[in-house]
Parts: sequence; C-alpha cells; structure tokens
Amino acid sequence: MTENKDKQPAAEEKAKERNWISASLWADKEDIRKGAERYGEVKWYKSARFWPSMLVLILTWIGAAVTGSYSEAVGVSVILCPLCYLNVKGYRWSLLLFAALYTFDRVSVLYMRAESGQASGSGLWWLLIWWLVIVGATLTAFRIENYRHKHNLAGRGHYVKDTLIALAFPVVLIASFMAYNIFMYKSSLTDEQRKALAFSYGFISRNTDGVINYCLRSGVELQKFPEQFRQTYADEITKVNDWLEKDEIFKSGMEASLQENKEMLYEVFENGRKDLIRLTIAEETGEKPENLVWKTEYDRMISPVEYCKLMDESFEIMNSTGFFDSFVETVKTLQ
Repeated sequence: MTENKDKQPAAEEKAKERNWISASLWADKEDIRKGAERYGEVKWYKSARFWPSMLVLILTWIGAAVTGSYSEAVGVSVILCPLCYLNVKGYRWSLLLFAALYTFDRVSVLYMRAESGQASGSGLWWLLIWWLVIVGATLTAFRIENYRHKHNLAGRGHYVKDTLIALAFPVVLIASFMAYNIFMYKSSLTDEQRKALAFSYGFISRNTDGVINYCLRSGVELQKFPEQFRQTYADEITKVNDWLEKDEIFKSGMEASLQENKEMLYEVFENGRKDLIRLTIAEETGEKPENLVWKTEYDRMISPVEYCKLMDESFEIMNSTGFFDSFVETVKTLQ
C-alpha cells in the first residue's frame, strides 16, 4: 500500500511536468480528458487546433521567401487559412480534412522525389518526422473535440457565421495577390518577351535539372555537364531569371508547366538517345537516319547509362558546334 501511495504522487508530478507541446504530440486518454475539461483554460494559440496548421502555413511562406515563388504560397494559404480558422473553432471535419490534405501533400512530395531519384534516407526521415508531428497533434485536437461532443462539453457552433468568415480569407488573399500583381510589378511582358522567356527558361531547365533528373533515373549522377552549362552561360541565366521576376504569375505558370511535363522531358532525352543510335547506324550502313525503321534491338546499342556518361563529357563539343547558339540569341532579344 505504501509503495502504491509513493507511486501515485510521482505519477501526478510527472503529469504536471508535461507541457502543452508534449501533451499534443503523444496524448493519452487522461490528456484527452483534461484537454476537454480544461478547454477554455488553454490559450487558443497553444492548442493543437491551431499550431499545426499555422506552422505549415508559416513554413510555406518561408519557403516562398527563399525561392521567390509566392504564387504557390498564396494557393496553399487559400486552403489553409480557412481550415486554420475552422480548426480553432473546433470543427472536427476541418481537423480531419487538414490532416488528410497534409498527408496527401507529403505523399506527393515523396513520390516526386522518388521519381526524380532524389529520395535520400535523411530526407525520408524528415518527411516522416514532420508528418508525425503535424498529423499527430491534429488528431489529438480531433480526439479532444470528439470527447467534448461525446460528453456534452461542446457549446453550440455558429456554423453560418464561421463559414462566412472562413470563406472571407481566400477572397481577401486572392484579391490582394491580384492587386499586387497589377500595381506592384515594374512592367508587363509583351508576347514576344513571353515567347523568348518560355524558350529560354525551358532550355535552361532542360540542360540543368532536366538532364540531371533523367540521368538519376538511369542511375547516373552527372559530374560535369550541368555545372559547365551554368558557368558558361551564367550571364544569360541571370538575365532570364531577372526578366521572369517582372511577372510572378508568368514565372509561376512556367514552373508549374515544367513540373507537369517532367515525363515529357524524360521522353525528350530518350528521343535524343534514339536519334544518336540512328546516326550511328546510318554511318555504318550509309542510310539516311530519317529512313531507318526503329527496331527493338537498336535500343541496346546505347543504353541510358552510356548515353548519360557520353553527355557528361560532351559539353565542349556541343558548345563548339553551336548547339547553344539559339539559346544565346534568344536571350539577347530580351530588351
């Protein structure tokens, strides 16, 4: 009996030491009960209803500030701001929706990294840790809300009022972003400038991230080509990026287009490999490359691995034969 009495104060003392963060991340039944009964005593900004969604929102804008891509941050905010507000108000469906959307986003990121060959061990662990933190705390908030409803501790919700306020967030955000783009940018781009930028930006992406991702999928990490391209055409790349900054919407559209057409870019490199095979066969047979009918066995003549290794050593040859001239001339038209 004495031993049990000694353990009880110790357990109570340990429970007192648990702060609001630890109680959010790994809440037991007692934490849920206390969270529900002391609901009004916990400041809303310390509650698991608020800080997970707000943390994601803050990190999104930090990422936007680093990359300069604010359109994506606005898009995320249009969804997260209403959910953050409704979460604070204790709507269980919004908590579950936020957890589901965040899970979908993390799975999408993981899939894209795996597709591009950039899924490292440490990166996977960080994705998992952040997912556990955000979703774990959100589900704790959901459990507390569930407990309150089950035990008649929750007050009557103001559904219409809360919904209207939540919908006001995306309206204000979108209107503000549009106003910013209309009034704050230095100048708008002409159709000719847009065409030149689209070609130049795509060309840069193809010869840097595009070729890197293609070869990573083939198991080859390029050592020379992308960096040689960046160094040789640093001025042109800087000029293109500076011009893109003049129209954030156009820039975001270009980034989204490249993201959506990753598989198409992969096919571009595959077609380049097959064209090289055709040229090799044409030299041996004396036929014209365009007259050759593609056969399955040709595919083994130059494997993707061999093609990537060849490209990594080919920058100087490509540069001297004028392969990049169209890019340079197009950038010159940006005036």
